[in-house]
Amino acid sequence: MQINFNINSTSIMKVTTLMAAPGRPKAESETEFSAAAALASALQQTPAVRSSEIARASKLVEDPSYPPAALLKALAGVLVRDFEELE
Repeated sequence: MQINFNINSTSIMKVTTLMAAPGRPKAESETEFSAAAALASALQQTPAVRSSEIARASKLVEDPSYPPAALLKALAGVLVRDFEELE
Protein backbone atom coordinates (compact mmCIF):
# COMPACT_ATOMS: atom_id res chain seq x y z
CA MET A 1 0.00 0.00 0.00
CA GLN A 2 1.31 3.41 -0.90
CA ILE A 3 0.14 6.71 0.63
CA ASN A 4 0.59 9.88 -1.37
CA PHE A 5 0.30 13.11 0.56
CA ASN A 6 -1.26 15.88 -1.47
CA ILE A 7 0.73 18.84 -0.22
CA ASN A 8 0.43 21.30 -3.03
CA SER A 9 0.99 24.89 -1.98
CA THR A 10 -1.14 26.20 -4.85
CA SER A 11 -4.21 24.39 -3.55
CA ILE A 12 -4.01 25.94 -0.08
CA MET A 13 -6.24 28.96 0.27
CA LYS A 14 -4.90 32.03 1.99
CA VAL A 15 -6.96 33.12 4.96
CA THR A 16 -7.32 36.79 5.68
CA THR A 17 -8.84 38.33 8.77
CA LEU A 18 -11.27 41.20 8.64
CA MET A 19 -10.51 44.11 10.86
CA ALA A 20 -13.31 45.56 12.96
CA ALA A 21 -14.50 49.01 11.98
CA PRO A 22 -12.94 51.72 14.10
CA GLY A 23 -15.06 53.18 16.84
CA ARG A 24 -16.36 52.01 20.15
CA PRO A 25 -19.35 49.67 19.89
CA LYS A 26 -22.03 49.95 22.54
CA ALA A 27 -21.36 47.54 25.36
CA GLU A 28 -24.01 44.94 26.16
CA SER A 29 -24.35 46.26 29.68
CA GLU A 30 -25.19 49.74 28.36
CA THR A 31 -27.90 48.31 26.10
CA GLU A 32 -29.32 46.22 28.92
CA PHE A 33 -29.27 49.23 31.25
CA SER A 34 -31.24 51.42 28.84
CA ALA A 35 -33.82 48.65 28.35
CA ALA A 36 -34.11 48.19 32.11
CA ALA A 37 -34.51 51.93 32.60
CA ALA A 38 -37.30 52.05 30.00
CA LEU A 39 -39.06 49.13 31.71
CA ALA A 40 -38.76 50.74 35.13
CA SER A 41 -40.21 53.97 33.76
CA ALA A 42 -43.16 52.14 32.18
CA LEU A 43 -43.83 50.26 35.43
CA GLN A 44 -43.84 53.48 37.44
CA GLN A 45 -46.52 54.93 35.13
CA THR A 46 -48.73 51.84 35.42
CA PRO A 47 -51.16 51.87 38.34
CA ALA A 48 -50.78 49.01 40.79
CA VAL A 49 -54.55 48.39 40.80
CA ARG A 50 -56.93 49.10 37.93
CA SER A 51 -60.06 50.13 39.77
CA SER A 52 -62.21 49.81 36.66
CA GLU A 53 -61.25 46.13 36.32
CA ILE A 54 -61.87 45.51 40.03
CA ALA A 55 -65.36 47.00 39.69
CA ARG A 56 -66.06 44.90 36.58
CA ALA A 57 -64.92 41.68 38.30
CA SER A 58 -67.02 42.48 41.39
CA LYS A 59 -70.14 42.88 39.23
CA LEU A 60 -69.47 39.59 37.47
CA VAL A 61 -68.99 37.72 40.76
CA GLU A 62 -72.30 39.07 42.09
CA ASP A 63 -74.19 38.06 38.92
CA PRO A 64 -75.72 34.58 39.45
CA SER A 65 -76.00 34.03 35.68
CA TYR A 66 -72.26 34.48 35.15
CA PRO A 67 -70.69 32.66 33.44
CA PRO A 68 -73.46 31.99 30.91
CA ALA A 69 -74.66 28.39 30.59
CA ALA A 70 -73.61 28.30 26.92
CA LEU A 71 -70.04 29.18 27.89
CA LEU A 72 -69.94 26.48 30.58
CA LYS A 73 -71.32 23.91 28.14
CA ALA A 74 -68.71 24.83 25.51
CA LEU A 75 -65.92 24.66 28.10
CA ALA A 76 -67.15 21.26 29.29
CA GLY A 77 -67.10 20.03 25.69
CA VAL A 78 -63.51 21.16 25.25
CA LEU A 79 -62.45 19.48 28.50
CA VAL A 80 -64.15 16.20 27.55
CA ARG A 81 -62.57 16.25 24.09
CA ASP A 82 -59.12 16.90 25.56
CA PHE A 83 -59.62 14.14 28.13
CA GLU A 84 -60.64 11.65 25.43
CA GLU A 85 -57.53 12.53 23.41
CA LEU A 86 -55.35 11.64 26.39
CA GLU A 87 -56.77 8.12 26.62
